[in-house]
Amino acid sequence: MRIYEIPESFESLLESLENEEISEDEFTQAVDALEIDFIKNLEHICKIIKTAESQADAAKAERERLTAYERTRRAKTARLKEYIKAAMQSLELHKVSAGLFEVGIQRNSSPSVVVKDADLLPRKYIIPQPPKTDNKGLIVDWKSGIIQEDGNIQFRFGNHLKIR
Repeated sequence: MRIYEIPESFESLLESLENEEISEDEFTQAVDALEIDFIKNLEHICKIIKTAESQADAAKAERERLTAYERTRRAKTARLKEYIKAAMQSLELHKVSAGLFEVGIQRNSSPSVVVKDADLLPRKYIIPQPPKTDNKGLIVDWKSGIIQEDGNIQFRFGNHLKIR
């Protein structure tokens, strides 16, 4: 295999992996089969990682943009619906024909519930919640020496790969 064909092979393998045409194990085996030295192999893999990271960042930014767009559209429709409802109520209109649309105010099918003090309710109306661990608080207290590791609490440091 010529040296200029290696990046094309990596790109082809990456596309196959992204399209789920091959598994991660098959990808690893194919990369190993390219028969180039580890440093060159590592350089190309790092290029692929950086490209994939930048594509993921772009997708995240687009998702955030679309989420913001959706939020503003939903808020706009809610404001307009509230405006129509208030206007119809002030004019004491319950049903109106507006060209292509029939607009009406109707009662909800299910009531909403407002509970001022849940402690006064019978237990059958209370949904038990499992306790939740405050891991950040545990780490802060462990670092300051307030608590120690024991059979119940363990602190573990993981590791990660950093590409610069």
